[in-house]
Amino acid sequence: MKKLPEFFEYVKSARNAIGEIAVPNYEKHFENLENFDPSLGFLDRNVFIIDFRTSEFLYLSPNTNSILGYNQAECKKMGPMKVMELMHPTDANIITSKFFVEGHEFIKKIKDLDITRVKVSYSYRLLQKDNTYRVLLQQFSHLMLDEDYNPLVILGTTSDLTDIHTKPELFCRIHQQNSKGKWDKVYERIYSLVDVVEDYNLTPKELEILKFVHKGLSSKEIANLTQRSEETIKSQRKSILAKTNCQTMTDAVLLAVKNAWV
Repeated sequence: MKKLPEFFEYVKSARNAIGEIAVPNYEKHFENLENFDPSLGFLDRNVFIIDFRTSEFLYLSPNTNSILGYNQAECKKMGPMKVMELMHPTDANIITSKFFVEGHEFIKKIKDLDITRVKVSYSYRLLQKDNTYRVLLQQFSHLMLDEDYNPLVILGTTSDLTDIHTKPELFCRIHQQNSKGKWDKVYERIYSLVDVVEDYNLTPKELEILKFVHKGLSSKEIANLTQRSEETIKSQRKSILAKTNCQTMTDAVLLAVKNAWV
């Protein structure tokens, strides 16, 4: 098994740092990393630890490239703040100016708060090297906080939702672990991302088709995946061209990429 004793010692020594609150029983979060070995699975999630005081990744699992589209060395060189700059501008604005603000106030109001039993998650789009976007899910728990419950060190995972989350919306959630170990959803906000899409009056199913065409799927393949007839898919493709005033589906896909619909 892979272990990170250097991080373990780092967090232990940081418990006595002046002006900071060390999270009680933080060691149980570390079990996720002590028992993590990419060769044994867990390949669908990238594991990370971020120290916001120094703006650096204390840890990134080796499968970073397959999840984020950037390899381990690239992400460490950029640091967490530069990686966040690759987030779609609309998503970044929602997460930083709405969710982080509202969620922070919500967490502070939790009765008998045990921050080790709180998990934060949100979806967002991350710009890729080919100028497309991946839809990612980020989940994290707090390892260290300041006096106002702002995160100093977090441990979390990132998953690729591109093929799963096809709705033009961003979701943000907070879960709290109950006495039986079950994670209860205590906060949720869903934000629409269809402002630009509405200009063309595209339906969710038409957006879904654009995403599949962008991946190179034929009408027959899309029909099989969506359990619709091939004629229905062809009809919806024609509707997309009419609404977007595009001559070909290639043009429509280029428009979709430009507006981060795919």
